[in-house]
Amino acid sequence: MTDEWLDDDEGLDKAQTEQEALADAETWAPEPGDILKGTVLSGRRISSEYGALNIISIVDKDKTIWNVFCGRTILRGLLQDKTPKPGTGIKIKYVGLKQPKKAGGNAFHFYVMQVEESDKGYWDDIVSDFETKLLKELAAEAEKPHNPLEDPF
Repeated sequence: MTDEWLDDDEGLDKAQTEQEALADAETWAPEPGDILKGTVLSGRRISSEYGALNIISIVDKDKTIWNVFCGRTILRGLLQDKTPKPGTGIKIKYVGLKQPKKAGGNAFHFYVMQVEESDKGYWDDIVSDFETKLLKELAAEAEKPHNPLEDPF
């Protein structure tokens, strides 16, 4: 780390602008047949009430930023398989609910994804960083003394 890097706040300002744009992004909530096309801006993993959730941010040709929450099984699998690289093209189509071939099975949300270029390492790093952070949080929580008056269980 250099003093020059520490003194340069332009990078920090740019990071703030990017993070604010992602926080204000539209949430893609598609109807059957909807297609989202654009450029991958970034990916991240968050904790939700349903567990870890991958989010991919995409900017379309109209400069609208979309957050795609990849919680559905098919979409999550496509993201893990296609591993879109930031800065490259992506197309996602929501086909709609699809009935399984097996009788009595539950309908599922079906998506199709194409990416211009993959980067498995990028997504592996996101998962690794998330899991490291989660383990540190769990370890810190485990070190706290238990107070039965505040939390009886």
